[in-house]
Amino acid sequence: MMPARADATIRQQLEHGAAARPNTTADDFINYKYITSRARQQLLSWGYTDDQIRLIDNSEGFEKGLEVVRRHHTQLQERRYTCQQIAELAALKYTLGLCHAICWYHRALTSPQQPAPDSGMRAGLGLSQDEVVAKARELKRPSAFEDWIKSAMFAAHGYAPDSTKPSIRLGKAQSLPPAPWSPALDELRVLGYPDEILNKIGTRRSYQDAFETMLLYHPEFKALGYTTQQAATMASGNTRVTDIYPVFQRHQALIDLGYERPEITRLATFDALRTLASVQTKHPDLCNPPTNDPKGPPENRPGLGLSRADVVLIAARRGGCLSIECLAYYSEALRAARIPPETLVKLALSPNGKERIRIAARLQPGLSHSEILRQVEQQLEQARSARAPAQSTSQQHPSH
Repeated sequence: MMPARADATIRQQLEHGAAARPNTTADDFINYKYITSRARQQLLSWGYTDDQIRLIDNSEGFEKGLEVVRRHHTQLQERRYTCQQIAELAALKYTLGLCHAICWYHRALTSPQQPAPDSGMRAGLGLSQDEVVAKARELKRPSAFEDWIKSAMFAAHGYAPDSTKPSIRLGKAQSLPPAPWSPALDELRVLGYPDEILNKIGTRRSYQDAFETMLLYHPEFKALGYTTQQAATMASGNTRVTDIYPVFQRHQALIDLGYERPEITRLATFDALRTLASVQTKHPDLCNPPTNDPKGPPENRPGLGLSRADVVLIAARRGGCLSIECLAYYSEALRAARIPPETLVKLALSPNGKERIRIAARLQPGLSHSEILRQVEQQLEQARSARAPAQSTSQQHPSH
């Protein structure tokens, strides 16, 4: 469940955004082929006019016109292209490749042909944004546009800039979520969240809410010192982005226990709510030395002697928190059996880890690593054999 504070903040942001939109009717966008009402409102908020929006909708690249604006609006505006110029580019058949090339070769296209010696700028072709758009419209294809840039740069300055490798870079565009998109997605991309993880989140039915929540959480993750890669990794591994909220609640406690941010990221990647709680509360049972005085303070009670790396290895997987809780539950019996940490890790990571731990807790003390594993496997096999006849009998005599 999402915390009330975060839920209220998101609701306020959405209500504020809805109130800021101009009144529209179905007639405003009913004739658009690809642009929905939500997409139109976002384009209007970015400064596009209805004439420019219609130009984008009528793109020779079909739905790619809207897609290219969604992907490149911020980048092109930062390079001083106007909404009219971006709309003209979006109307072209091969708009994705052309806009990508314009962003990639921006300095080569627009830097002065003879920059001042102390400016630190590298010489370019000295084109205005209008001239760049005109050349893209003239050449039509990304490959022709790129070849022209390289030829012009070589003729003017004796070298050609590196290729865009568009077939590699544009491949990512195909898996991004279709319009209507979440405006928060564009802001996340500007903040540096990796496309490959945003693509994964974008396949969810609720991706719009997911992106808005990630954007809401971004300042808190940044304040705690997590990178955008780490925040995105946690968000993509959980069923809902709101599931990673416990990171904010348990971060400092885990840091105090010695866990580092990459380790916390791994712990929060699967079932963050339960995993982080289990690791924090069961840490003494897992990591304290077995020789600690049982009569000492609760936080110094005897444990299994696992390292933090062992705990992360066990917990940072689907169902890992169950193995952590099982180890803590049988901690006293496992210590009595004198089972070494490496054997405990092996048992916890094996299939049916919980059952293996339970069996190991009943073994006699002093067995070797290999003997513990052998006896656990033997008892598991005996349990399977005992269950098999019962299942066979129930299938032969189904209840009515």
